Amino acid sequence: MRKAKKTLIIILCIAAVLAAAAAAGFYAYRYFSVCSRNTRALEERLCVTGLDGEREGKVGTLLDLDYDRLYVFAPYETKERMEQQIGFKTGVLRECESEHMINYLFVKDGGPAAYLYGYPEQIGYCINLKNGSYSKEQLNEMEYEVQTLNAGSSNGSNEEEKTYQDYNFYFKDMIEQPVSNVVVQTGNAVTAVPVGEEITVSLSRGSRDTVRYTVKGEDGLDTEFVINGEDFGKELKDKLIMPSPKSYYIVDLVADDDYKEIAIADLGPSYDPETFFFRYVNGTLVYLGSVTDFPDSDTCHFQNQGSSQGEIVAAYRLDILQTWFGQGYWKLNKNNKLEFQEQSVYYPVREYTAQLLKELTVYEERDPESHGTQIPPGEVTFLATDNKEWVQIEDKNGAQGWFSIGNRDTIADAGISREEIFDYFEGLEIYD
Repeated sequence: MRKAKKTLIIILCIAAVLAAAAAAGFYAYRYFSVCSRNTRALEERLCVTGLDGEREGKVGTLLDLDYDRLYVFAPYETKERMEQQIGFKTGVLRECESEHMINYLFVKDGGPAAYLYGYPEQIGYCINLKNGSYSKEQLNEMEYEVQTLNAGSSNGSNEEEKTYQDYNFYFKDMIEQPVSNVVVQTGNAVTAVPVGEEITVSLSRGSRDTVRYTVKGEDGLDTEFVINGEDFGKELKDKLIMPSPKSYYIVDLVADDDYKEIAIADLGPSYDPETFFFRYVNGTLVYLGSVTDFPDSDTCHFQNQGSSQGEIVAAYRLDILQTWFGQGYWKLNKNNKLEFQEQSVYYPVREYTAQLLKELTVYEERDPESHGTQIPPGEVTFLATDNKEWVQIEDKNGAQGWFSIGNRDTIADAGISREEIFDYFEGLEIYD
């Protein structure tokens, strides 16, 4: 009996040693793995870049690691859903506890290459990118701006306030003035065709194709999209919400290539328009992407000639302050996909005004350390926004400047909090 008990104790001790060794091995792997090494090196760089006064640069220089793609996950995304997006399982991913956290995974050859996760005030940096997937080539074409933000103390006490480096990634701004001054568009870039009408057109060089798009059913979702007798309606099933009953379009995105494109318009949720672009190549329908406007709208412009061919400037719904639209920018990339190009500043597609109810401090630049001035109560016009935090306004006397809409309490010192918006402005355009 004693011998059996002794043997059991020995077995349990061996199991405990093996478990401890396995745990140590696991944590050593986590610490010394390529992903962990890349993460530590990248985090160190993100925490100090900009502190030497260099406040902008190329994203490719900042993200100096070997990766294929970056995934930016939405708040509260489940681990299962994240793994579906990246296409493999990994023990690296964690679920976010708040919309103020970042959750970014760099991937190389089907595995994690680096992982950025946490609250900016705790990890020392923040990267502002919309949720989605970005290739390394796409990010290398982008530029960054960085500023040091005050995160406040950790518990509201008199402790020294924390700071972190706040990065905005964007493509080199292509829109620097009103769109009418920067866009060149040929008269044959867009042809509107009544829904239900068949048209004969050359969709590729030398071809002669028949196209008919018809909206059917009470909800309009039973559509026919027929090219040369074959119905491609199934290609629209997961895209259309409220199909436009008016027109579909033949579009020439690139005047110098062999193709013309077909564009299908949708009224979208809350009547936010979206247009889907397709090419017909050797009997196959190829989806190129979408823009948030109608091709024949006066806010949608095709730059289809010269060095700007394959570019679209169109209305893009902004996410800050009110329900308004800025000039968005899309570009047909080398893989023939329309990609939205983040800009550092967006200009409204039309004039938006409101009544300022209280005196408001505005700044010469998007920086609370820049020169400030006071805008008195009265009518103001909204001139521009970075669509993240800052909005530029001008009063009737021509005084203008930037104010911040704080999405964190600590930013409110440079402007107003989200809860105070209606205390400062009357007549904002708000709708679902």
